[in-house]
Amino acid sequence: MNRITLLLGAAAITASAAAAQTATTPPQSTATQKSATPTTIPAERAAGGHEKINFLDFYDVNGDAVVTLAEFNGQRTSDYKRIDADGNGSVNDAEYVGEFTVRLDRQLAAMREGQIKQGHSRFKVLDKSKDGQITADEFDATGKNLFAAFDSNKDGTVDEKDKAENF
Repeated sequence: MNRITLLLGAAAITASAAAAQTATTPPQSTATQKSATPTTIPAERAAGGHEKINFLDFYDVNGDAVVTLAEFNGQRTSDYKRIDADGNGSVNDAEYVGEFTVRLDRQLAAMREGQIKQGHSRFKVLDKSKDGQITADEFDATGKNLFAAFDSNKDGTVDEKDKAENF
């Protein structure tokens, strides 16, 4: 049962992160809109995200799905100036971690907001009578359906013998 809980939690986090990224994406004019890479606010880039898609997203300044050395160096220079909060030409631990913390806090706040929206959506699904209340019967019916979906071999247990695609 712990595996199910972890898988459901991971799915919810993934969905909310996607929703959070969409929610924090600023509108762009069609002249500057990137078509080959997703768009995010550079300062909102996932804290610690060094995957190729994040690299392209962050450093592809002109939106052509290619990062030139000039684009990369320009963005790095801009980053350094932004992180160097006191403008003295060097970045100390407090400045570096402080900038990272700001990005992480924004990311977590967006994730929290997405999860709360998801909670409202789940409530609406559970409230079959649409009276603003979830009865024990409504709650139990949804649980029975969930268990039945995971118990693919219908043996009354959910374990490794059940089909992986049901998880």
